[in-house]
Amino acid sequence: HIVSRLLGEVGDPVTRLVDAARGPGDGRARAGTSVDLGGLTSTVSRGLAPLARQSGVAIEIDAPDQSVWVDRTRIEQALGNLIGNAIVHGSGGSTVEVRCRVEGSRPAEVLAVDVLDRGPGIGTGSAEELFEPFRRGAAPLGPGSGLGLAPVAATVKAHRGQFGAENRAGGGARFWFVVPVAGE
Repeated sequence: HIVSRLLGEVGDPVTRLVDAARGPGDGRARAGTSVDLGGLTSTVSRGLAPLARQSGVAIEIDAPDQSVWVDRTRIEQALGNLIGNAIVHGSGGSTVEVRCRVEGSRPAEVLAVDVLDRGPGIGTGSAEELFEPFRRGAAPLGPGSGLGLAPVAATVKAHRGQFGAENRAGGGARFWFVVPVAGE
């Protein structure tokens, strides 16, 4: 599967499968560290650039050069899965927009991430079901296992955050998550 192969930098597919099967109660501790948000989003974007070029989709990043306290590996994986899905489900010639920002003030700061595409949207079913293991949207494009969003849910839950998805006005989808970024 091309997405799995190109996501190698943001998560081994076998590890992602095991993590998704384990779910949020897997007992793994969250490994918090100080992470530069601009650098993290650039790394993920570079890893997905070949897939974006092949799909005829541009990636546009809006992220501050600001440090946040998160589990870097898990957040990279979640962001990579959301951007990868947006590329695969976006329409050729469109742009996947990635918006990251830190909101609030210490000690209640949160990282808010939006990934927006101009694909077919999420349909009329429950957006929450899309984040369950082995679930795919009503009109899935191409082959897939339905595991792309389950690790996103597990990551966000491990960070004690929230996530969701919705259709965008004018077509497409918005996938989002918010996680606390408190330091040590």
